[in-house]
Amino acid sequence: MMTNDILQKLQGVKKTGDKQWQARCPAHNDNVASLSIGTGSDGRTLLKCQAGCSTKSICDSLGIDLVDLFVNKKQQNKIHSKIIKLYDYRKDGQLLHQTVRYYPKGFRQRRPNGKGGWIWSLKGVDPVLYNYDEIVNSEIIFIVEGEKDADNLSVMGLTATTCPMGAKAWKDRYSDVLRGKTAVLLPDNDSSGQEHMRSVAKSLWSKAAEIKIVKLPDLPDKGDVSDWIKAGGTKQDLLNIIENSRPVTEPDLNEPDTEDDYIKLPDDHPNTFAEYFEEWSINKCGVKHRYNSIDGWSIYHNDRYQSVEDEKEVEVYIRQFLKKCKIKARKKVKNEETGKDEYETYFTRPDKKHKSPAFINSIIRWIRDIPDVHLRPGQKAPCSLSCQVNFINLLNFLKKYKLIK
Repeated sequence: MMTNDILQKLQGVKKTGDKQWQARCPAHNDNVASLSIGTGSDGRTLLKCQAGCSTKSICDSLGIDLVDLFVNKKQQNKIHSKIIKLYDYRKDGQLLHQTVRYYPKGFRQRRPNGKGGWIWSLKGVDPVLYNYDEIVNSEIIFIVEGEKDADNLSVMGLTATTCPMGAKAWKDRYSDVLRGKTAVLLPDNDSSGQEHMRSVAKSLWSKAAEIKIVKLPDLPDKGDVSDWIKAGGTKQDLLNIIENSRPVTEPDLNEPDTEDDYIKLPDDHPNTFAEYFEEWSINKCGVKHRYNSIDGWSIYHNDRYQSVEDEKEVEVYIRQFLKKCKIKARKKVKNEETGKDEYETYFTRPDKKHKSPAFINSIIRWIRDIPDVHLRPGQKAPCSLSCQVNFINLLNFLKKYKLIK
């Protein structure tokens, strides 16, 4: 139940501040408006009688239950989220799916259900690149990390695209659409953005006629092309920078192969992979993962959490991590002086076993149980201490009144 619904049941209501009211307490003969009402950060209604009436007696007098002070998930989404932008993904003029942008900053994916409504999932549909119809009719394509960036370039008269669900979500089949075209990649100014664009360039290699990865000058940390335009960058400025940038060559795409570039794991237990992976994703990519059993996975990137459809999105990061790893191993060698067998320690790259779906799924299971990753059922990421306490109190209340087992 929303706070406004409860206010309508009270008498002598006066607003005293932001999300704060005073009213006459219904649990006793109140002539001085001793009941304080507020709305918590999670949307629940807060009741406090200065005369000492219990919250339960107040609810009984209003004809509601204690659980009515809390909002359900649908109501909570309405409180915390407001749709501020819709990005259409079309092919041959037909709307296939949408990225929905919320305030505060957040994103969800949905697709039409054929009945005038929406299915909040991309399962059952093959996602396409943003501005697909413009891409197929253009020769020079700008690839950016986000629909807002693509729109800002489109305003300049340039053909720009991005893939749904942001960085690390580029699929090889997207590159087929750009076969024979010139691709200009504009990475965000962070390690994750640069790695993402290098991954896109690898996918485009041998398909695109020419590839350029262009680092825009004077970008702030984690800045993007929209920041560059906002700071005064013009279309002609951008075209001049691109003209003076050299095309990507095959050596540019190769992974560095020095010992210092690799993360050395002491063993190949899935738990070891999980722990090193989470440290790597936070420190090197600026990416955090959160998981709860109801809402699934969320990925934190570019100062926002974004829900992901399934574990495949987490697997993308793990496979990138595997390219950076070497595992400690031992091999038997014969000591030429003593003639005895000894064991020599060395580091080796992950093999097919470590890249198999079964092994990666076992890594994912261990990641779920890392304390900083694992959330209680229904708990959102990020979640403050007070939010956790409120959630615990709610669970205890529901159990006490046998509303859940």
